[in-house]
Amino acid sequence: MHFDVQDQGSCVKRLQVDVPAEELGVKFTETVREIKKVAQVPGFRPGRAPEQMLRKRYLSEIASQVFEELVKDAVTEVLKENEWDLAAQVKLENEKEATVPEEGKDYQFVLLLEVHPEVNLPEYKGVELKTFPSDPTDEEIDGAISELREQSARFHDIEGRAVQDGDMVVVSYQATAADGTSLEELTGGVGRLAQANDLWVPVDEQAPELIPGLKTALKGLAIGEQTKVDVTFPEEFPVESMRGVAAVYDVTVVGIKEKRLPELNDEWAETLRMSSVQGLRDAVASDLMIRKENARESHLYEQAVKYLVDNSVFEIPPAVLADETRIAVYDLIDRTRKRGADDEFIREKQDELVQAATQRAIQQARRQYVLSEVASREGIELATDEVDDFVRELAAQEKTPFRKFYQKMVQDGRIDRVKEFLLTQKALEFVVSNANVIEDAAAE
Repeated sequence: MHFDVQDQGSCVKRLQVDVPAEELGVKFTETVREIKKVAQVPGFRPGRAPEQMLRKRYLSEIASQVFEELVKDAVTEVLKENEWDLAAQVKLENEKEATVPEEGKDYQFVLLLEVHPEVNLPEYKGVELKTFPSDPTDEEIDGAISELREQSARFHDIEGRAVQDGDMVVVSYQATAADGTSLEELTGGVGRLAQANDLWVPVDEQAPELIPGLKTALKGLAIGEQTKVDVTFPEEFPVESMRGVAAVYDVTVVGIKEKRLPELNDEWAETLRMSSVQGLRDAVASDLMIRKENARESHLYEQAVKYLVDNSVFEIPPAVLADETRIAVYDLIDRTRKRGADDEFIREKQDELVQAATQRAIQQARRQYVLSEVASREGIELATDEVDDFVRELAAQEKTPFRKFYQKMVQDGRIDRVKEFLLTQKALEFVVSNANVIEDAAAE
């Protein structure tokens, strides 16, 4: 066989294979003799049927097997000669127009090969990474305790004054669309958009708002007072049927509740199962330190990956990018659904979702390649128990027996992705452990 290799990008190779008639004849003869050993031909014992008869009876099967052998031999040889690794299944160029080999004639076919790229890494030992102190400041501790007090806040009924900032206002309302359309029909009763009784509305700038402008309109009203609120729902409103709709809300203030925080004393600390305020501060400080240490580690890893990806030069094979994009799209759609989006919303945002998933896939593929290259250069490998331990944790989370869970992952092809993840994680830990880490409070 003779080869002609042309680059179609650094990862795609066009391989033209020319097989002389004489060499093709040898391959046909070898294939016929293999078939002869097992062929069931009436009137002949296995292995005794004439080869010429087999050539006529099984011509199509013989030609197909010859072609498969030619492809296998050609790919094996060209990969070995060039030290390439396949990144995807080999494809036949112009498959619909391809011919089958015929004994006694020269034969030519063209294959398209996608190979993994040669990754040119920057110097990855001694990389300068910035981190921040893990010791929490007094201000951070005070802020965390303030959040706990907010979570323990109680609301008390208030009379004799109007609504003011920070109150929780109990309201009832009935809404009608400006054009007379029933909001019940538009919303289908979603989220109390058409009417509500005794609904609690926080008059707080930071609080989310169900009815745009309602909490602002409540300021200054007393219990029993009514008001009309003109509302135009924004185009980005979560309920699609309400986007751009103008409506009038007839609102009545049913009650006013004032938020009161617990006193910062030992008695309150005991409600949180702490012996004292000082014990609470110590526990909060310890929790903040753990969080900051985890954040420090994540920050270092993110910097290391960004450095490697930004300073490495290579292309991503199309098939690899397609696989990563497919996975990213499914993941993004799944997370979008879990946030409450319906299929119609997903269809509307399809182009945006695919674009976002593609960018994520590119970053994931580049991350995988640079860290795999580090692992290869440093001889980093996985022990069997590392994979088993990781899968065992996943099985426990799913409350599934380990062996059953492991076999399912193998069948689904997910076990290979687990191995890739664990190997690249070890490579990342190697880069960080060999980095020049500089502490800088501004890095937080």
